[in-house]
Amino acid sequence: MTPQLQVRYLSFRRLYASLGHLTPAHEAMAMARTMERAEAEGLSVTWEDDDLPWDGDGCPRPAIVALATVMHPDHEGEAPPRFPFCDGTRPRKGYVQSGDHMRRREVLAQCGGIGLETWSDPYVRDVECELLGEALDNLDEERDAATTAEASVLASRATFAGVAK
Repeated sequence: MTPQLQVRYLSFRRLYASLGHLTPAHEAMAMARTMERAEAEGLSVTWEDDDLPWDGDGCPRPAIVALATVMHPDHEGEAPPRFPFCDGTRPRKGYVQSGDHMRRREVLAQCGGIGLETWSDPYVRDVECELLGEALDNLDEERDAATTAEASVLASRATFAGVAK
């Protein structure tokens, strides 16, 4: 375990202990690994005010209502598009399949309507970790699809060249 990973692990353990939660060691370690890999991939969470109306199911509006976005590394620094997800029933230009829905390629993960009392709220780190985990899953899925497509092209070239039977 690297010193940086150990610091992240202990940080997550302390975070949840301070909230009165008993987070199992394996969950804290998974969160630490997610954060470490996200940093290595150059991913980060961008926070901004969510301009949609508060929908807290009867709860009073908190001091901060935020939108959190993880952009694709190829689009880091760009402004996140509004409503980057749509129904996955038909292909759309600029969108990729992501589970049962479609998402704009430049957005790896996004969550809005996040209610916070302050920016130092521990929930911020929890949301960041969850979004980065989703973003890494989408990035892996995208890379796997590209590798599969490339392998298919290479196989067809080998067949065409008479290498394969």
